[in-house]
Amino acid sequence: MQPLLGKSPQPNSEPSKLLENIWTFGYQATTSVRLLQPQRLISQVPRSQHLWRSDVCALWLPMASPEQLKTRPDSPRGIRELFDSVRGVVVESQGRRYSCRPQRGTGQSSYPQCGKESGAVFLQGQPTKDAFDLIYRDAVWGGDGVSSSKSGRGSSWGVGTKLLCKTITEALMEVAAERQAAGQSDFELNLLDAPSGDFFWMPGCLEHISSKLPEGAKLNYQGVDVSTVAKDTAEGKRASAQASLPKVKIEPFLAMDLSEANILERTFPGKKFDVINCHDALQHNPLSQVKEIVANFNKCANRLVVDVDMAGTNAQDISPGQFRAIDLTDAPFNNKPECLVVNPDPVSVDEREHFAIFKLPLKA
Repeated sequence: MQPLLGKSPQPNSEPSKLLENIWTFGYQATTSVRLLQPQRLISQVPRSQHLWRSDVCALWLPMASPEQLKTRPDSPRGIRELFDSVRGVVVESQGRRYSCRPQRGTGQSSYPQCGKESGAVFLQGQPTKDAFDLIYRDAVWGGDGVSSSKSGRGSSWGVGTKLLCKTITEALMEVAAERQAAGQSDFELNLLDAPSGDFFWMPGCLEHISSKLPEGAKLNYQGVDVSTVAKDTAEGKRASAQASLPKVKIEPFLAMDLSEANILERTFPGKKFDVINCHDALQHNPLSQVKEIVANFNKCANRLVVDVDMAGTNAQDISPGQFRAIDLTDAPFNNKPECLVVNPDPVSVDEREHFAIFKLPLKA
């Protein structure tokens, strides 16, 4: 791919050449740092107006780590000082401005790759259940529930959810292999889908998982959701899905707030889930509830399959039902997954969404 900003800058380039068409921005949301291009400086640009685009930013992200620049003697002194004092750069390309930030967390390349199994203003102040009931009842995230999911495009049956399904299957097959290694031949795997939404893409995934189960193994599936509207929709599909899945037991769907203290322990006393699938949920909960949800997962399961948004803004808080990208490998969580794979068909490239398998417990 040809760089959109011309030739890739060389380490020994003069700072003025290296930063052509680039404006730095500081730690304050609307404060720009005046440097080198005063006549073309973008000042007072709110962070919320910045976009993310990987092909535009690819040239600059390798240079956006102060740690790397400090250890490279060929890095221009001006550039080292620049990236010591700012969070990233704003790049202008083809008339649009993009926020290029240093990668958060420890980065995709730090983890094994999975693949063995080849926000709305009107939601502010709403209680969690009411916010999500409104989303499903009024199709706030799109979808008609027939040809597409009311949970949004990321929950329809497509490239992304098929890859997520393979990641869930991979986690379950790891558990199956552990059971077989322990000498078990007939066993049940327990999968918690939290949240299960309107159960749009999961029937196809359960069929896939069923086809991969080793002889003597069965799957117990439990779906839960905070929205009674979504729960009732899912329950209406349960009988027809169950009829075609003899190796899978689909339990009745339940409505619950996953952030309620000890809710999983109280609802499923003595039960330990082998895998929890938590897809597009943490991104729609305030940080305090994210911590409670993770704490509940820690108490009742062994593995977690979850979205990891490498462009996460973990410090940003939201109301239930709104959206902000979240990265469990970054502070304040700093968790390390067993493996991670990029979603090739994200709802938004801003998220830099990956699917990951974590062993529980996680730091919350």
